[in-house]
Amino acid sequence: MRLAYRHQKKRKENLIAELEKGPRGSLLASLAGDGFQVGEVGLDFSLLQSRRFDTAPGGMVNDSEVRQALHLLASHGRHNDFLTELIFRSDWSTRREPVCSFQGGSYPSGISSSLKHLGYAKIDDWGLDMASLQREASAALEGDPRGEENEALRLLKHVPLPSLGPLLHNASVAQGIERYFGGKARYDGHVVLQLKPAATESTYKSFQWHHDRCGRRLKLWIYLHEVNGLEHHPTLVARSTHLNFYYSYQSGDMGQLARFSGAYINCTYTVDAMTAPAGGGFLFDTNALHSAAEFPKNNIARTAI
Repeated sequence: MRLAYRHQKKRKENLIAELEKGPRGSLLASLAGDGFQVGEVGLDFSLLQSRRFDTAPGGMVNDSEVRQALHLLASHGRHNDFLTELIFRSDWSTRREPVCSFQGGSYPSGISSSLKHLGYAKIDDWGLDMASLQREASAALEGDPRGEENEALRLLKHVPLPSLGPLLHNASVAQGIERYFGGKARYDGHVVLQLKPAATESTYKSFQWHHDRCGRRLKLWIYLHEVNGLEHHPTLVARSTHLNFYYSYQSGDMGQLARFSGAYINCTYTVDAMTAPAGGGFLFDTNALHSAAEFPKNNIARTAI
């Protein structure tokens, strides 16, 4: 874990110890009795929500005990913490169904169920004309001078890709996304991303474990070639970490609190690799802890949309 995170963890442990001894100890005991969890990286309201607000999950955002805990532990006692309040209300008030982490048993199936329990949904085939889509993406990468390029990647935003049309109008995908969010979703465009073989953690920050500091948001990936092993740099997701309400969503120096070492992640969570054949991919909540798999001395590029 990074130094900033270790400092934050120690401060949080001291605060919780003080609260448990003081008059607010009964508050934490009451919440914990209904499943509220105070974790190393954030707060988990999911089990409490399922117990107290089974029929109306969104009502949790107005629970007086929840709000006290949020103020003390996530806002650190600050008043008018706009970002914490915005993300909390946006993420938890629209839920139509309670959520909880995957506890084993039958593996979730379907987009909304997988997203709800795991934080991701793996897809073998998005149902697209891959020959046409590969041609369009290759033409853009080779012939469009715009975009971003460095030693780690080549990235183009919003280039015309007519072969994406069937996916953007796929009713079952839209239904799964809307059910997960609890309402309509907005499509914010697409990018063509080619991760080069020379990419390293120093040149490609997404090799570091992180969350995107924006609360619940979905990204959908389409692999233009088979990604079946770590040498292909699949995205790695720490299972069920999308349920965390993190202690910090701040940018700038505090953004370091959103980054974690691989050693810590691997000894704390179950890590799943987002492998899929060409034409498949995955959909995941970027509030989950995730990274791209770094594979040293690799000569394979990863190209995806």
